[in-house]
Amino acid sequence: MCPLDPTQKKEEKLKETIAEGTETQEISKVEVPEAEKERLEPRPEEVEKVEEKKVEEMKEEEKEAAPPPAAAAPAPAPVDTELKDIQNVMQENIIELYSQMPPAEQKKFKEEGVRTAQNIKTLLGQVKVNVKKIVELLRRWLSRLPGINKYFLEQESKIKLDKLLAIKKEKEQGGLE
Repeated sequence: MCPLDPTQKKEEKLKETIAEGTETQEISKVEVPEAEKERLEPRPEEVEKVEEKKVEEMKEEEKEAAPPPAAAAPAPAPVDTELKDIQNVMQENIIELYSQMPPAEQKKFKEEGVRTAQNIKTLLGQVKVNVKKIVELLRRWLSRLPGINKYFLEQESKIKLDKLLAIKKEKEQGGLE
């Protein structure tokens, strides 16, 4: 196909805008003789083709935008309320210290906290709870906080242990009723 000269380009642009039913400022400035207007008027067949193309494009866009049916409704992951409760107890009274940490340290601290919570959940799930291991896990995790002294560390780990044991007791009593 040969390149279009400037007048052919204007005609093509005019055809496109007429077919779309829109006018631009540039087209309104162009004066077209009456004989040319009839020649440039879109024919019904052309209008139908353009409309069909638009409908097909819209359908394709909808197909691409819509996720596949299997992915549209993923099965909700079971929420582990016990683990959430453990994590909530662990984060009590340390939010201010946590916010003072640099982002990289916060990420490491959070990951360590998740692992610690999972370990504590395992220990609490046993028939005989090993309190020393839970206190040790809490102490090790809390020691990563900046500016923490050993007395605060000891006090917080024992407070958190008491709350965790209360949660376990509540769970056991709830299961017996």
